[in-house]
Formats: sequence, structure tokens, C-alpha cells
Amino acid sequence: MWSKAQADAVWLPVAYVLLVVEIVSPVSEGVDTVTKRSEYSAAGVPQQWVVEQPCWS
Repeated sequence: MWSKAQADAVWLPVAYVLLVVEIVSPVSEGVDTVTKRSEYSAAGVPQQWVVEQPCWS
């Protein structure tokens, strides 16, 4: 997703990642629900939770 490592990020071997929780942002919904899900699956992350923010309109 990022072109280079983020200085303030924590990087773990994917084998250590058991769960990813993605909070969907209204401005990046497609990336959060499609692109990232595909990337997590390809990396072998076994559990992915997607949290959608309620629409209060």
C-alpha cells in the first residue's frame, strides 16, 4: 500500500499477524473494503474484521 516504510509504523512479520481490524473511512471506502482486504488475504492474514461507521443522516 505504501511506496516506502513509514517511520512511525510498527512492522511485524506477517506470520505474527492473526487479526486485522479495518475501520472504513467514507473518503476511502473502496480502498478500505476492497484493496486492503485483497492485500491482507494475499499476505495470509487469517482474520479480517471490517468496521463501518454508522450513517447518522
